[in-house]
Amino acid sequence: MISLSRKVAIITGNSSSGIGRATAILFAKLGACVALVARDKSRLEETRQACIQISHPDVYEKHKEPFLCIEADLAEPCEVEKAYRLAINHFHQLDILVI
Repeated sequence: MISLSRKVAIITGNSSSGIGRATAILFAKLGACVALVARDKSRLEETRQACIQISHPDVYEKHKEPFLCIEADLAEPCEVEKAYRLAINHFHQLDILVI
């Protein structure tokens, strides 16, 4: 199995359900820090909790808070910029973008 240890991913395209949620959980299991982006804050938090439960222990060596919820509507250009800024300010890097 591959490792995403020391990597940071931002998952857009509704990371709170469906394929986006499954991708976030897989990345957490493989050791990545993940910025979760969607419009529904409560469902984002559910995904964050699922990531915490399954996450690889190495993820906490990289960052104290490895899973970040960003409530944003990416149909709005200013929201895209906001989501990017929040992720970079929190993690100080971005290695993987999932749209």
